[in-house]
Amino acid sequence: MAEEAGGPAAGAFLHGFPMVFCLEQVAGATHEGIPALPAAPYSAFRHATAPAGPRDAFISVKSDTIYPSAQLDLTGGPLPLRLRDTAGRNDVMQFVDTWTDTFAYLGHLPTGTGAGTFLPIPREYRRRPEALDGTCTLPPLNTAQPA
Repeated sequence: MAEEAGGPAAGAFLHGFPMVFCLEQVAGATHEGIPALPAAPYSAFRHATAPAGPRDAFISVKSDTIYPSAQLDLTGGPLPLRLRDTAGRNDVMQFVDTWTDTFAYLGHLPTGTGAGTFLPIPREYRRRPEALDGTCTLPPLNTAQPA
């Protein structure tokens, strides 16, 4: 359809723009931050100190939630993610790919509210750790364009 409307260049733009935009957001988060979230290096959490406001132009920020956020760099291998006991409170750790598609959740409903150590691992990773409370499998890096 995109090729009919504008040729191969239009199709390439429609396929590539979302990924480029989201990667720019990730790079910005690690270098400049956004008003509600300070910058933090890859694989380090940054924590909001107040709910988002009108100046916080970021993908789907909810105005009544204080967010922690991290961009994980798994090129050196998996990184354990330790969740603390939330004493029955509702919480969620959402994993989002470059297309902003959610592919895994940890927290209240999927894994409970007790403390646990989880490992985000690529599908291709062959060694399955046994001393953890669970894993979440990442989508392949060459994920196709969402429908």
